[in-house]
Amino acid sequence: MPPPPPGIHPSRDALVAAGKEFAKNGYELVIGHSARSQGEPSRANKLTRTSSSLSSASKKRFEDGWMMTVKCAEHNHEPVTGVASPGASPWPELEEALSNWRQACLVQGIKIHGNTIKAKAIELWGIMPTYYDSQVPGFGSGWLDDYRRRHGFSARTIMPVTLPKDSAEKPVPQDAEILQYSTTTDLSRQDAETDTVADPNSLSLILTDNELMNSVKAYVREYMSLYDASHDYNHVLRVLALSTRILSSEQCDNPTIYYDTAAVSLAALLHDVGDHKYVLPDQDASKLIAEVLFSRGASTSLADKVQCICTHVSYSVEIRNPLQLRKALSQHPELAIVQDADRLDAIGAVGIGRAFTFGGAKQPDRGMRGTIEHFTEKLERLEGMMKTQAGRRLARERTEKLRVFRTWWEEEDVVAV
Repeated sequence: MPPPPPGIHPSRDALVAAGKEFAKNGYELVIGHSARSQGEPSRANKLTRTSSSLSSASKKRFEDGWMMTVKCAEHNHEPVTGVASPGASPWPELEEALSNWRQACLVQGIKIHGNTIKAKAIELWGIMPTYYDSQVPGFGSGWLDDYRRRHGFSARTIMPVTLPKDSAEKPVPQDAEILQYSTTTDLSRQDAETDTVADPNSLSLILTDNELMNSVKAYVREYMSLYDASHDYNHVLRVLALSTRILSSEQCDNPTIYYDTAAVSLAALLHDVGDHKYVLPDQDASKLIAEVLFSRGASTSLADKVQCICTHVSYSVEIRNPLQLRKALSQHPELAIVQDADRLDAIGAVGIGRAFTFGGAKQPDRGMRGTIEHFTEKLERLEGMMKTQAGRRLARERTEKLRVFRTWWEEEDVVAV
């Protein structure tokens, strides 16, 4: 181990520079913010070789390792005061993405310092298409204070919520879809005990104030009434609930990736509009969804994004052109979420019911035996095609149900030769 760096530094910059030099040797270093008056470390952050940047950690004693502090650090961790209105955000899309990331951190129990928020804002600016041609702003303390006021933050350092003791195994709350639309939700309502999907009917409570979403839901309800029961409006609501759940899990697992929550919800609602199995002769499936959204007030960029996601959701598209699918996934990470959700509804107990329903409606000549053969032809293969961690976990459970059911069927399906 190299000799320890100086224990106390005259400035934060000097401390960070020494810490980075120390971390290059592959060691983990603990850096403390000294309190204003006592001169003792009051918060701790880890500096690692991998990231070479500060990441939040819980306040604790570090007995094995060097402790570095800044002399008379002037960090202000006191509550934001003042009643002045912060006004509208100059970058609303960025702040929405920042709030989604914040919620994911809170669910994981991570503290968020002001400097971390600024660093995340700069990172999001670089990956969000809205700001591709714009210079990165300074994100000074004035913006940070206004951002906190706009989103109801009561303190400079944002503390994590208290989760149930067993939440480490299932960190994603059952009703986590609320995180996409509200930054002030009481997360104590979460239910980490159950592994069931949120009731799709409750989603209307989340989307009530969104005129575009309500208009799209009404359109989809009417459009899907023309389909058979295997692809009805209830299927759409299940995919929406699953997409929301997977999205929340992905935001926790990949906080550096920006997910367009509106695109996820709209694509989940519209993914079967223009489906090749049902599309009418006079409909252009390649433009139908974008036209529906644009006519209801969506921006061109949002309409085109949702159209692209929906175009690439289906199993047949992936089998026919896997390279094209990979390109779409690299452009729109939301596609992986909606695609996994749609495929999850094709397997498990619900998937079995849908398979027999579709077979009776569209492939009556194959009979029920043909539906059972469809299990091995396609449905049992979907587990290996999942793109998200949550999707793979749920698919594993549901695929096992398919195999068990197929075994039961083969035991009972004794036909005289």
